[in-house]
This record gives sequence, structure tokens and C-alpha cells, in this order.
Amino acid sequence: MAHNLYIETQAEYAGCSPQLEVLNERDCKHIIASLDHYPPTTEEVKKAACVLIGRCIHKRIWNMEIDIDNLDIHCSPPKEMTIEEIEKELGYKVKLVKEK
Repeated sequence: MAHNLYIETQAEYAGCSPQLEVLNERDCKHIIASLDHYPPTTEEVKKAACVLIGRCIHKRIWNMEIDIDNLDIHCSPPKEMTIEEIEKELGYKVKLVKEK
């Protein structure tokens, strides 16, 4: 029996079923920046596939979904903000304290 790992990217549009879509550097700029170098080598891609397969075996799952937009946001660098900007974002006052 042959086993295969399929990876495809889909874009979801309001009111429509997901459509296959090729990823681009613009939409994944923080993910790319988080890599040691770009593009990844063939050996690095093989290693990444091994990690994904190992995860599927360990978790006993047959499919995995990753929100690429959310992952890209989590890979973004920290945003510098003033106290006023933080308060505006949170909707309430904050007070800075020293860590113990």
C-alpha cells in the first residue's frame, strides 16, 4: 500500500466554497522572515515533511489544517506602541509596573 502526503492551499471567499490558490510572498512575508534563509533547501523541505508526518502519527490524525493568515500574524515582529496606543487598543487605562 502506498501512502502519500498531500499539501494544498485554499482561499476561502465569503459565500463560496474554498478555492485552490497558490501562496505568494506578499501574503506570507512574516512566515518567510521567520526562516533562517529563503528559499528552503530540498533537505529542509524533506525534514519539514518528516516533522508533519511524525505529528500525524503521534496525534493519530489523518488530516491537519493550518490557518496561514493567522500563522503569518503570529510570526510578525513585535509592534512598538506607546501607552496611549495600548490603552486605545485595549479600551481601558493601563499602568506600567516593575517586574519582581
